[in-house]
Amino acid sequence: MRPIHSIGSVGLVTFLLVSASTAYSQAATAPVDQAVSGGLSSVMNSASILANFGLLIAAVIALFVAGKQIRVARETEAINAYEKYHHVSLEYPRLANGFDHAASTPEEYTQYEFYVMCMLLTIERVMTLFPDDREWSAAFLDDVRRHQKFFCSNRFAQHIDSLDSKVVHFIECAARKFNWTYPYAASKMTTGATRD
Repeated sequence: MRPIHSIGSVGLVTFLLVSASTAYSQAATAPVDQAVSGGLSSVMNSASILANFGLLIAAVIALFVAGKQIRVARETEAINAYEKYHHVSLEYPRLANGFDHAASTPEEYTQYEFYVMCMLLTIERVMTLFPDDREWSAAFLDDVRRHQKFFCSNRFAQHIDSLDSKVVHFIECAARKFNWTYPYAASKMTTGATRD
């Protein structure tokens, strides 16, 4: 997968920092007799130092802008992942809310399982981009709450070891928050299987 940040911004910042550092070091280590030899030399030296200082300021600003770009790219990626998941929810509303486990056919239940795994992959993606973000966690708690019956079932147990440990922990926290009888708490810790 391609990195989230812009290579161009990082390359520009690196170039500016190296240029400023090199120029500053050249100006600072110039022989003393050149700096004192005449007024023109002294003015040029001062201008060089000012130019290098300006270059350093530009590098710091570029670094700040690159950081903002990375944050915006992460937000965009998280929102896109969440929107795709919600489009699936709108397309299959019976899977998203009030799925009737008892009256479903094996094919319908498999579809439901895929839907829940899609939701969990979305949670994993967003949690990777924004770990410990309260707003995202609140949104996902609401989504997870609707699938208590599945998360407490033997069918879900088959998937636990293939899930990211952060997602499993998130489901365990949801189970505690909503007072579920959740039989799989800390199961990844006992098996030692992690995917991250």
